[in-house]
Amino acid sequence: MKKLVFAFSAILVLFLFSGCNQKKESDTEYQYYENEQTNTNVSTENNSTSTTANESSKTSKPTDSKKKDTIPSVVLYEDTPFYTENSSGKMVYADAAKLGEPVLLYVKGDEPEQKNAIRLLSSGKEEKFNFVHLEYDGNDYWTRDIFVTKHRVVVPALITEDTLIYESAEGTGATSKKLDFGTIVAADSVVIETDEDIGLNFIPVVIYNGTPFGREIYVKAEAVSKNASDVLFIQTISAIKASKNLNEDVKERLLYLLDSLSVSDAFTADVRKSLYESVLTPAAPATSSNSETSSNNASSSKKTESASNTKTTSSSDLGNEK
Repeated sequence: MKKLVFAFSAILVLFLFSGCNQKKESDTEYQYYENEQTNTNVSTENNSTSTTANESSKTSKPTDSKKKDTIPSVVLYEDTPFYTENSSGKMVYADAAKLGEPVLLYVKGDEPEQKNAIRLLSSGKEEKFNFVHLEYDGNDYWTRDIFVTKHRVVVPALITEDTLIYESAEGTGATSKKLDFGTIVAADSVVIETDEDIGLNFIPVVIYNGTPFGREIYVKAEAVSKNASDVLFIQTISAIKASKNLNEDVKERLLYLLDSLSVSDAFTADVRKSLYESVLTPAAPATSSNSETSSNNASSSKKTESASNTKTTSSSDLGNEK
């Protein structure tokens, strides 16, 4: 998260000087959902040599949030695109944010400030969507309303153990679906609801997958961590995994920095070890001589597999939206 800037700053510096991330930002493709009803149309944005990207950088300006009312929000989708308005009032690509990044939504009255506007792609394609107005890292942007939380006062949070999804804050609300360890969600910053009959506490969380977008569900409070370092830990592991050309030396330096984070007890020594191994080298096939060790590590390996590959906000049980 931007508030814990040291780790991401380290990542940026190491990326720049490692020579391992050869693809320029101008060559990066940003894929996201075009149609939230069918979840089938995927479009690509090129933050490149296009005039729209250049124009957006000119129109981006620092916020003056003291003059506007805001509410906290959380990014629900990996690499959520942020836009600025060009001189014609069309939305052009300007920046992107990681899943779990905190932002501030501008509000008018009791609702987030929003508008229907045309999104202009670098290809020249135009489509109309609903956008919300936000502040991120000191700048004004707009993003599609499906990619951020809009109503509850939420904070970024992490699922710290495989846990069932509940449709309501009571034992009878349990479903057969689950969230995996390492899933990043947006959790209510204050509310904890209790089922007195069974003595269980529940926290309302918001995830991206499912219908409708920004779906609100409940999970056991004991399975949710609001520790910002926990979220940053998983975000960093995911960033390393996504950097295919990053050399082993740079990875090890980043993992060393992760050891300085004050994470929760969910990140046991075994869990950390499995996460680190998942980004350093592929696990060797088990042999007869090490089968006992493989068996002993099976639990932590299974637990960390989903975390090391975290790219969306929930388990595949909720539906494949890509």
